[in-house]
Amino acid sequence: MAQASPGEIKRLFIDADHAGKGIGSKLMELALDDALPARTGAVKILALLNAAPFYEKWGFRQIARTVLPDRDEGLPPIDIIEMKKVF
Repeated sequence: MAQASPGEIKRLFIDADHAGKGIGSKLMELALDDALPARTGAVKILALLNAAPFYEKWGFRQIARTVLPDRDEGLPPIDIIEMKKVF
């Protein structure tokens, strides 16, 4: 699944059983089309640590390290990386 809004990729996930089959790349293309139809400007994404290498292959670079926002009280924090790519 992939979800994007102008300037931001909000979600991009594939089932681990289907990794390495090009599905993530196809979803990234679709998400980028939604985030920046003209492919000019900048796109941000909040990435789980294990997903950062995938986004780096697409030219995204780390701009901050933080925790996943909007977690229910009492749940442990999840470390994430804020990444950005300028086209």
